Amino acid sequence: MFAMKRAILTILLLAAALPLLASKPFFFVQMTDPQLGFKEKPESFEQGLTLLQETVDAINRIHPDFVVVTGDMTNNRFNSVQWEAYNALMGQISKDIPVWHIPGNHDLKPREEGDLAHYLRRYGYDRFSFNHKGCAFIGINSCFLKDGCFDEEEEQCRWMLMELWKNRDAEHIFLFTHCPVVKSDPDEKDDYFNFQKVYRDFYFSVCERYGVDAVFSGHFHRSRFCEHNGVRYYTTSASGLTLGDGTSGINIVTVDGDTYKSEFVAASKAVNPFTGK
Repeated sequence: MFAMKRAILTILLLAAALPLLASKPFFFVQMTDPQLGFKEKPESFEQGLTLLQETVDAINRIHPDFVVVTGDMTNNRFNSVQWEAYNALMGQISKDIPVWHIPGNHDLKPREEGDLAHYLRRYGYDRFSFNHKGCAFIGINSCFLKDGCFDEEEEQCRWMLMELWKNRDAEHIFLFTHCPVVKSDPDEKDDYFNFQKVYRDFYFSVCERYGVDAVFSGHFHRSRFCEHNGVRYYTTSASGLTLGDGTSGINIVTVDGDTYKSEFVAASKAVNPFTGK
C-alpha cells in the first residue's frame, strides 16, 4: 500500500511539474529566401553565398532550439551548383540544432509532373507538425494554393485542420508558409505575393478559430506585418538578396510562457536573447 501511495504521489508531482517544464523560455530562428542565384549569375552567386554563410554563422553563434526555413532555398531547383552550395553551407549548422524546411515557389512547381516527388526525395516531406516545450509548430506547402493545385490543397487543408485540433491546448500555435497569407492589409489586392482574398479570408477564419498565435512567411523579400482578429502575420525579409526596401537578415522568435516576441535582425548582429552574445 505504501509503495502504491508513493507511486501515485510521484505521478502527481511529475504532472504538476509538466507546465513548468513546458513553459521554460526558448527561442527559434526563422530564415527565408536564401535563394542562391537570385539577382546573380546562375553559376556564380558570391553575394548569396556570403549572406548564407553569415546566416549559418549566426545560427551557430546564438544556438536556437531549432531553425525553420520558409522556402526558396535556391533560385533554380534544377541547378546542381546552387543546391550543392546550399546543402554544403547549411550542413555547417550544429547537428544539435534541428532544421525544418517548407517549399517555396522556386523549390517546387507541383503542377509539373514529377516535381513534387523530386522535392520529396530531397527533403522527405513538404509540410511538418511538431511540438516543442508546450508549443505547436505547423508548416504548410503554399505552392499547392498558389499553383492552383486545389485537390492537393484540400487534402493538405484537412491535414492542417487535424493538426490544429490536436494541438488546441498548446501554449502557442505557430504556422509557417512560404507565401504570405497577407502582407499588410486584410483587404489588400490579390497579387503574386499573397493569398487570393477568398483563400486569405478562409485562412483568417481558420487561424482565429483554432487559436493560432502567429503566421510566419517569406517570399516578399521585404518585411511586412499585419494583425487581424488577434492573429499576427509576419512576412520576413530574405536572408539572401532582397527587393525594394528589404534588408537581409533572420527572424528571432523568443517564447516565454504566454508571451512571445518576434524580432528581425541582420544575421551579423544577431545575439542570443538570453545571454546577449
